[in-house]
Amino acid sequence: MIEINSMEKKKIVFNEYYQMYLAAHKHPATKLLHFAGQLLTVLYIYLILKLSLTRELLLLGYLWFTPNVVYLLAWPSHWWIEKNEPLAYTNKWWAKLSDLKMLYEVLTLKVPLDTRGK
Repeated sequence: MIEINSMEKKKIVFNEYYQMYLAAHKHPATKLLHFAGQLLTVLYIYLILKLSLTRELLLLGYLWFTPNVVYLLAWPSHWWIEKNEPLAYTNKWWAKLSDLKMLYEVLTLKVPLDTRGK
């Protein structure tokens, strides 16, 4: 189990945060749901921009929701699969960067999809 409040007790650097992030994402289903959430985010941005440009609708105001699209899939994966709390509660920017780094490392085989036994 990840102790989220541990970050409040001392200042940590991004690499330490990222190791905590990886420890909170051991199950392959969690990583896949995060990946799906990132794809959904890209699709969301594309649709907002496409509809705004092609239909002359002013939908750009919906872009403010973009950082939250991934959470529709990512957070439930923590609650129901990993049985922990999302680290985005502590630092949304580092969580977003860690999510992108984790997905990159899974795709480039630097991090295995299933790390439950480690």
